[in-house]
Amino acid sequence: MTEDSESQVALRPVDRDNWRDIARLKAAESQREFVVEPSYNLALCCYDGEWHPLAVYLLERVIGFLMWTVDPADDSCWLGGILVDQSYQRHRGPSVLVRHRALWTDTMAWRGLEHVRGSKVTRKRGVCSR
Repeated sequence: MTEDSESQVALRPVDRDNWRDIARLKAAESQREFVVEPSYNLALCCYDGEWHPLAVYLLERVIGFLMWTVDPADDSCWLGGILVDQSYQRHRGPSVLVRHRALWTDTMAWRGLEHVRGSKVTRKRGVCSR
């Protein structure tokens, strides 16, 4: 993926206009035993109250999904449910996953997240609401 096409990848909130696109995402056949269907993660986000969903876009097309939560034990944020549709994995999936931390950090800056360690992001006290 070129630097120019990388800038065309963005994270956006899941809403009434894109949730069906997320539900249609498919993992590669060889990965299906390791991931759950995106509709399960959407339900988890909707009803569990702890996880927050984000759609991964390439231009105006949904190509993936991830969700985040805050661990109340140590006030850290975690990523989960990361999925890039099978049709984008060979060409863009690896780059999306490599860049997920930067994408997520930029997107979630308004939530008060301030420090990234691996898949864990520490939030500023009192800013990130759950």
